[in-house]
Amino acid sequence: MAKMAVVKTKEKQVDDIRYTKEQLLKAKRFRDNVDILNVVLDEYSVYTVKETEKLIINFLRGKVR
Repeated sequence: MAKMAVVKTKEKQVDDIRYTKEQLLKAKRFRDNVDILNVVLDEYSVYTVKETEKLIINFLRGKVR
């Protein structure tokens, strides 16, 4: 059980790290969504991975006009 607690702690730490738009655009994790990130992310803000994923999902769920 002690190992599981350590893993959860590490996951929380990774989620708390904030990245700039430039860092997220270069990340392998988001390479399929670079165009979306260019539209959704602000150049002067920082985001966590979870926030970025939520922004992508919300963009993809949006209605086409």
